[in-house]
Amino acid sequence: MVARVDGDTLLHMLVEALTTLPHDAPRTSLYTAGINTVTRALEDRIQTVREGRKLEGRMPHLLFVCVADMEPPTLVAHLPMLTANYNAAVSQKPASHSEHSPRDPDSVDPRP
Repeated sequence: MVARVDGDTLLHMLVEALTTLPHDAPRTSLYTAGINTVTRALEDRIQTVREGRKLEGRMPHLLFVCVADMEPPTLVAHLPMLTANYNAAVSQKPASHSEHSPRDPDSVDPRP
């Protein structure tokens, strides 16, 4: 089940995510936008982990979808399962391929 959040919670999550970013990082490289681009990025990372290759670049931590703006909403219906697959893949990657602890720092934030 996909968790739904109210506007205040969403705003708090966005502010928290943006204020914890390094200030010297170029902002254009920190975001992935668009259904197809996000889908490709998650699928590529899943494939990279499954092939035992090292993940490069920043790891996605938050995925925001405004289902109310989607017409039809089925355009984003695959994202919860894809996010779950991504989280499972990065949590199982070998320690030698991890830049972080093997727990969950690389997974997309599932907060309700």
